[in-house]
Amino acid sequence: MTLVDSFVHLGKFWQEKINGIIFRWTIVFIVFQIAYLIYVLNAIPPQLPLYYSLPWGEARLTSFTSLFLLPLYSIIILFIDSFIAMVYSRKIKVISQLLMIFCLIFAIFATISLLKSVSLVI
Repeated sequence: MTLVDSFVHLGKFWQEKINGIIFRWTIVFIVFQIAYLIYVLNAIPPQLPLYYSLPWGEARLTSFTSLFLLPLYSIIILFIDSFIAMVYSRKIKVISQLLMIFCLIFAIFATISLLKSVSLVI
């Protein structure tokens, strides 16, 4: 399979109804995360809580720039899972759709985490 064939197959993969819908919603959540971070840029203190699994106190705090990891991870997960889903879409359709659903779920949880972190300090 050449590189051109891969891109053609990727286009066909995203044109399937369920994959296209999930991909678009994932992009919407990622764009919302980035837009929200830019919107609250001046209202955020230098440190805010992000690591909720750590003990209470200084360990939970991080810098504002660390919040940009949430949309970055969402983008990385989207591209990696889309590539893997595209590869398996010809063989095992269910796995490719589950990978795309995972992308959406990850973007939703990243958005919720971002909103919670910012709402605690504003």
